[in-house]
Amino acid sequence: LSIPTLKKNKYYRNNSRSSLSILEEQRRRGILCDVTVVVEGRVEIRAHRAVLAASSRYFLQALLGRAGEAEPIISLPEKGFGPLLQFAYTAKLVLSRENIGEVIRCAEVLGVHNLEDSCFRFLQAQLQNDGEQHITNGRAAWRCHRSADTADNESA
Repeated sequence: LSIPTLKKNKYYRNNSRSSLSILEEQRRRGILCDVTVVVEGRVEIRAHRAVLAASSRYFLQALLGRAGEAEPIISLPEKGFGPLLQFAYTAKLVLSRENIGEVIRCAEVLGVHNLEDSCFRFLQAQLQNDGEQHITNGRAAWRCHRSADTADNESA
């Protein structure tokens, strides 16, 4: 009797995508959010601490240090957090000419997991060379995302 491993199981991949999608919807609706991120002292973003801690070394350390707080508030001095938050919840990173520098700096500060330097290098080259563009919300943007198969293989 052969039992398939979870990492190669199609149900597992679909379930993890579904779980991320549900968490993103919950975040957008403010359901079960248990941390507030304040960006540059102005923008307050509600999120789930488990998602933030799983996606970033910075958030893991910050949240471990505040484990006793019911709903901690974490301040970030860096712009560029929005696309990284979206990446944590969707595994898709949307960049534009306007935000790529800020997103790269913020990703470095936060120690974001699963963002490959090669992805940023590719996207920077695309931006500099006016490469293939995808239109998102009426403006040019470049998408970088990891497939579930790639993510599963890396975590094995």
